[in-house]
Amino acid sequence: MEIELLKKKAFDVRKAIEDQLAISTNIDRELINFPSGSCEVSSEILGLYLKSIGFKNVVKCRGSRLSSDETYTQFHLWLLVDESIIVDITADQFEECSERVLVVNRSKFHNTFSDIQQRELSYENLCAPIGKGYKDFYKAVIAQLGST
Repeated sequence: MEIELLKKKAFDVRKAIEDQLAISTNIDRELINFPSGSCEVSSEILGLYLKSIGFKNVVKCRGSRLSSDETYTQFHLWLLVDESIIVDITADQFEECSERVLVVNRSKFHNTFSDIQQRELSYENLCAPIGKGYKDFYKAVIAQLGST
């Protein structure tokens, strides 16, 4: 049951992010090409929301890998819930992943990343020292989720 609820909530958050991006007039750089380049802030928003509705043991994971042409390092962030469930709402920014939302126990896509580091979620991470930050955007997403 938990994985089905996680899927629903992940889809809800992705839709709320997309809806808010469609009406926002002032979007900072990480969300401008959503989902591309948006994994960190999107994971932070989703993770904080999941924690706020009672999910425990939610962390961000950051992994790296060489690009397909081996010319640069790619980084990607996603969530891990209860040390076993991968939750990713921006994996479709990569050509080998077409699913808009992934909520799974195992993922061939995520296995392509190495040097995976777990990081704690924090509202302060949305208050960037450069740019506008995402605290107001987060509040708008949460407000939309509260009205659905």
